[in-house]
Amino acid sequence: MIDETHQALLKTAAESHDQLIARPAGLNTRAAKALFAKLLNTVLSVEVVVNDDEPHWHSDERGSIGLRLTTAGRESLGFEPDVGSSIASMPVADAGPDSAGTKPRAGWDRARPKGERSRIG
Repeated sequence: MIDETHQALLKTAAESHDQLIARPAGLNTRAAKALFAKLLNTVLSVEVVVNDDEPHWHSDERGSIGLRLTTAGRESLGFEPDVGSSIASMPVADAGPDSAGTKPRAGWDRARPKGERSRIG
């Protein structure tokens, strides 16, 4: 459940051009990590790789990581979907090396659980 403080963060993001949820100033690392996880575990936000000058919550090997309000997040706050926005940040799930169009090797059955694969034909 998102409380009033969290709704205020989401509302501020909904009103911004980039839809990024800013990490509250003065929040210690542990509290920021907990809030990040809480917001990420909803359909209201998505983890994105951002530029260093954009609001971000932490950094890792992919770069600066932020949270962006989703369409569901905007709608839950009573805002219209932001269909005209040109947001450059890419969701982290799409930014990894596995998203480069990797395909299973020909002749292998991906429907079987790992360890039970068998050659087809």
